[in-house]
Amino acid sequence: MKHSGYDGASVPRLAWTLSGITPDGLIRAAALIHDWIYNHAGALPPGSQHYRRDGQWCATHGRWSRREADHLFARIMREAGVSRFKRRVAFIGVRLFGWFSWNC
Repeated sequence: MKHSGYDGASVPRLAWTLSGITPDGLIRAAALIHDWIYNHAGALPPGSQHYRRDGQWCATHGRWSRREADHLFARIMREAGVSRFKRRVAFIGVRLFGWFSWNC
């Protein structure tokens, strides 16, 4: 792993100006989870991911792909109320440049 911390949404300053996306605000929650998955290259520690089915919490032990992590990032941004334009720009950014951080 490259680092074990959370650095917020890794948005280059030039992109802040062009897109209006900043590393805080509504995008922050999506970036936190996205960074967590990336920091573990999709192989999350045991007990760190659960889902709810039929009123009970169930553990899952599957490995996340980079694509799945990026789609989750987009979904969380959508559910947090990030505008469609900003979601799209952020999603394209992680799809194009996320491989720099994956498996580090």
